[in-house]
Amino acid sequence: NTGWISPYSVKEAGATGVLINHSEHKIPEETVIKTAEKAKQYGLKTLVIGHTIDQVLKFDSLDCDFLGYEKEDLIASPVSMIDQQETAIRELVKKIKHPLIIGAGINDGEDTKKSKLAGAVGVLMATYFVTAPDPEAKLRELANGFIK
Repeated sequence: NTGWISPYSVKEAGATGVLINHSEHKIPEETVIKTAEKAKQYGLKTLVIGHTIDQVLKFDSLDCDFLGYEKEDLIASPVSMIDQQETAIRELVKKIKHPLIIGAGINDGEDTKKSKLAGAVGVLMATYFVTAPDPEAKLRELANGFIK
C-alpha cells in the first residue's frame, strides 16, 4: 500500500505494514504525521518516506519503524540514488535515529551493496524488478547485495 488505502483497511486486509508519503501519493506533512500515528494504533509497521534530506530529518521525530529517502527525479532512472547521493546518505544515517531505506534508480546488486555500505538497511525498488525478464533472478541479485 502506498497511501491510497486507510491504515484500518490495510490491517483488515491482512497487511503488516504501510509506506507513507510515497512519491506516487505524496501527502501534506500534517497528514503524514496523522497517518503514521493511525498506522501505529493498528499495529502496522511504518516506512515514512522523505523526498529531501530536510524532510527525512523532520520525519525522524515520528514514531515510525523506518525512514525512507527517495529523490523523485531519480525514480526509474538509470542513475541510482546511491551513486548520486552516497555522501549525503552516509551523513544522513549518522543524524537520524531510525533505520534508513533508500530508493530511486536502484537497479542491481552493486547498488544494494553500496547502499548497505553507506548505512542503509534496505532499498525501495520497483522498475528494474518489475520489468526484469526474470524477476526472481533480479530479486536474488538485489538481495545478494545485502548479504555479501
